[in-house]
Amino acid sequence: MASQEIEAYAKYERYYTAGGVRTRCFEKGEGEPVILLHGSGGHAETWVRNLIPLAEKFRVLAIDYLGHGFTDKPKITYNLPNFSRHLLDFMDAAGVKKAHLVGESQGGQINALSNIIIGAEASACHATWMRERPQDYGALARERIMAGAFVRAADYVNATRLRRKMTDVFHAVLSDVDVAGTVSSMDPACRIDDTKALELTYGRQARAPFNITGDPALSVPVGFSKAGFPLSMQIVGKPFSEALVYRVAHAYERAAQWGERHPTLEATEGASQKVEGEKV
Repeated sequence: MASQEIEAYAKYERYYTAGGVRTRCFEKGEGEPVILLHGSGGHAETWVRNLIPLAEKFRVLAIDYLGHGFTDKPKITYNLPNFSRHLLDFMDAAGVKKAHLVGESQGGQINALSNIIIGAEASACHATWMRERPQDYGALARERIMAGAFVRAADYVNATRLRRKMTDVFHAVLSDVDVAGTVSSMDPACRIDDTKALELTYGRQARAPFNITGDPALSVPVGFSKAGFPLSMQIVGKPFSEALVYRVAHAYERAAQWGERHPTLEATEGASQKVEGEKV
């Protein structure tokens, strides 16, 4: 990026003291906060071309991570728990109670690991059925499973090694909590027969990280979008804490009662309206 372009954004430079750490960011706009997070070894300038377009609708803060760019570099261990604590301290300092988080680099790493590991393992599990009855699979599932057959052995081994490191980091973050809550998808649900919408939204789900770490996770309904489609969140637990995850989900469902609301379905031509001896 040209130095003149970077200099043009200097007027948006701000400094906050986050937990005693002088933290630099680029800040512009008003409205719901959006915090832009660069990758390892990066800096806030990663996002300067996104700053002004996003600032038309949001309060945008592109930060220099702890130990990066012009943010202070204290003599501590630079790991995910400390990066996370610094982010929370920064939000407190900037008066941000909640925000949309946008990241690059490591988010792409998670997606790549998911495609390699899950793709290869799914291909192995479904190999016989894919040879004998491929027509029984949906088009999207068939395409994803077939891609796993072309994963190189070296890529799979390297991905499993990196998975171990990521799993250890995630479990360290969970050490002081019983369960964690997160979104299930970055987008509201769409009609299952809307192939274009599925192509756009399926890859933007937030379940891949826990497929990689192997932690128990389930989704529960938390409301409905403006279009009337269900929204959900994930409840994630530590290894072998499935029973606790189920209890938390059950308690939430009883309190929120979103599951009591059912869609109004239109009967398709030729469909039976009632089955003898069963409730419709």
